[in-house]
Amino acid sequence: MKKVLLLACAAVMSLAANAQDYKQSVAKESLSLIGKMNVLHSAAAPEVDMSKAAMPKSRVAVKRAAHDGIYGLYIMDHTNYNGDGDGCDSIFVEKANVTVQDVTCNVKFRIPGEAYDATSQKFYNTDMSFYGKYDEAEGKITCPTGQVICNHFKYGKFALFSWTGSTDDPDNLMIDDQNPITFTVEDGTISLDQAGFAYYMVDYSEQQGKTSLWSNLFNIAFKPANGMMEFALYNQDAPEGDQDPFFYFNAAVAVEDFGYNVNVYGYAPLGATNMTGGQSMNGYGASGSIHMSIAEDGKAVSMPAGQYVWPLFILVGSSNVTDETGQSVYIHAKDGNYPVADGSGFVDGELAAGNQIYFQSVALFSNLWNDGGLKGYGMWTYKNTVTLDEGGFSAAGISDATVSPLKKASEQCYNALGQRVNANAKGLIIRDGKKFFIK
Repeated sequence: MKKVLLLACAAVMSLAANAQDYKQSVAKESLSLIGKMNVLHSAAAPEVDMSKAAMPKSRVAVKRAAHDGIYGLYIMDHTNYNGDGDGCDSIFVEKANVTVQDVTCNVKFRIPGEAYDATSQKFYNTDMSFYGKYDEAEGKITCPTGQVICNHFKYGKFALFSWTGSTDDPDNLMIDDQNPITFTVEDGTISLDQAGFAYYMVDYSEQQGKTSLWSNLFNIAFKPANGMMEFALYNQDAPEGDQDPFFYFNAAVAVEDFGYNVNVYGYAPLGATNMTGGQSMNGYGASGSIHMSIAEDGKAVSMPAGQYVWPLFILVGSSNVTDETGQSVYIHAKDGNYPVADGSGFVDGELAAGNQIYFQSVALFSNLWNDGGLKGYGMWTYKNTVTLDEGGFSAAGISDATVSPLKKASEQCYNALGQRVNANAKGLIIRDGKKFFIK
């Protein structure tokens, strides 16, 4: 078992042109429409005729193949080593029949990806895949460690290892290069038993003579995709009189329904795309795990501001991320045509149909500051719609909702910003929609 300090890993992670190229290429369609996202600009909302920003009529129509047992499309939720939200990725769990390190595997995990090479000006497939053996009776998946998961066109082979320990004590996290990586399958969710994933750069490490890691993901859980999210960006170049002056994006999400509390994994996916075969994926690491509350009337919905959505560097490049900008793009409440600068408050929406949650407009920005007017990096999104594939939200009074939560609602805790925290966290805590102050 290797003792590898995360601070040492940070030096490798600042190879971030790699990670940046990797993620930016995936988001290329969105970025080309968003425009000059790497330029600091006014946070004021564009002049949109809000009568044209009404809820779309059943635009979210992309269907996916139904899950076959554990096999299907999932949204991978994960955190950084501090336990803070770090985005969501799509992951396919597919049938397999291969032997890896003398283990007969019946499961293939595949994280889709692509990367752009500026030298050749070509896009390359960078899917990451690994295999495991599923024991249905035990509810366990066992994966041999050290599997080569990707042969990167530029950096060579990547291998997958696990982190042991806990993000509650990051100084004692260690890379385990000996023991299998294991998952627990429960209530439709596949959860990593170890602390996290370590993507080890095999060839690059040999070249550099030291351990080099591509990325680290912690507190990993694969949530079954059971819904869609659609959002729109305003097209400022639309011709006058255009009745629908928006660009639309949609992708799969995973929804947990706790009655009056709802979690959406994969919110506002940057780089959302539809894949062949009717599979609709989520942006790679560039979408949020968002908490929403539904009022007792079963109609009004509120989304706490301050919740993480995207890492800022994929929009602006690592060199533009500063203490002033912050590291993230997050949800802002709005005050007239401007976002609320301090990240406080709520965004108001509605349970527009039994199976749809709708927000007319949501401001997604980095930290904001006054420099001849309120400015920041980010955008306004419109027609934000989360739709369940089947059934409806429990708070709407529909009893056939099909969402199976990983944990009871009483086990899910949030702080005043709507960010998920441990059950033993201090301060103002929201649990089951009720507020508690823990000393």
